Amino acid sequence: FDTIKQVSIDGMVARPGTYYFSEGDTLSSIIERAGGYKSGAYTYGSALFRKSAEDQERVFAQLNYSDTVNYIISNVGKPNRNVDASALDLLAEELRSQNFTGRVVVNFDDISSKADQGQDIKLQNNDRIVIPSLQKIVYLFGDFKNPSNLSYQTDYSASDYIDMVGGLRDSAYSEILVIDPDGKTHLYNSRKLFMTKSVQIYPGSIIYAPRNIGKLSGVMYASSVSPILSSLALSLASLNSISD
Repeated sequence: FDTIKQVSIDGMVARPGTYYFSEGDTLSSIIERAGGYKSGAYTYGSALFRKSAEDQERVFAQLNYSDTVNYIISNVGKPNRNVDASALDLLAEELRSQNFTGRVVVNFDDISSKADQGQDIKLQNNDRIVIPSLQKIVYLFGDFKNPSNLSYQTDYSASDYIDMVGGLRDSAYSEILVIDPDGKTHLYNSRKLFMTKSVQIYPGSIIYAPRNIGKLSGVMYASSVSPILSSLALSLASLNSISD
C-alpha cells in the first residue's frame, strides 16, 4: 500500500487544517481545496515548510561549524593571525541557538500562473503551509539605540525607520540585514543604506543590526546570523496567522 501523505495549512484560508493528498498534487491545488485565501491574507509573507529542506539546513550548519572549528584550531597561536580560541564557544552557542525551519521561499502570488505553465510546486509528505494576515509592522532588532516594532509607512525608507529608533549604537556592525516577509535576506553596508532610498521595506520586514564582534574564520558574523533572523521572521508571521 502507498504511504498516506498529508499536508497542513494554517492561517488565512477558508478551511485551515490537515489534508491528505496524492502523488503529484501541488501547492496551488491544496490552497484551492482549503477554500482559497481569506480577505486580508498576506500572500507575500506566506511560507512553505519542508522536512527535507530542514534536514539540509541542519547538515549545512554542522559542516559549516566543523570547517570553522578546523580553521580556528589551525590558526590559534600563529603570528599575525587574530584568531582567539574563545571563538569556539561563540560558535557552539550560535549553532545551538539556530532554529531550523526548512522554509522554502515561494512566490505565493505567482502560484496560479505557474500551475498553468506546469511549474507549480509539488507537495511532499508533512509539508506545512502558513498564510499570515497582513500586519503593518516593521521590526527593528539588534544594536540600535532603541530597538522597536514600528508601524509600516509606505513612504519610509530603511534609513527612516533606523532614524526612528535613534540610529545605530557605536558597537553596531558596519553592515545591516534586511529580511523580506517572504524570507529573502539582504546584506547592506550601513553607510550606503543611509544614502539611498532604493532599499524596499514591506509590512513584516525585519531590519537587523548585528553587534560588531569581528570576523569568525573569515566569514562575516552577519552572514552567519541571517538564517536565524529569517527563521524569526517566519515565527512572527506564523504567530500572526494562527492567532486570527
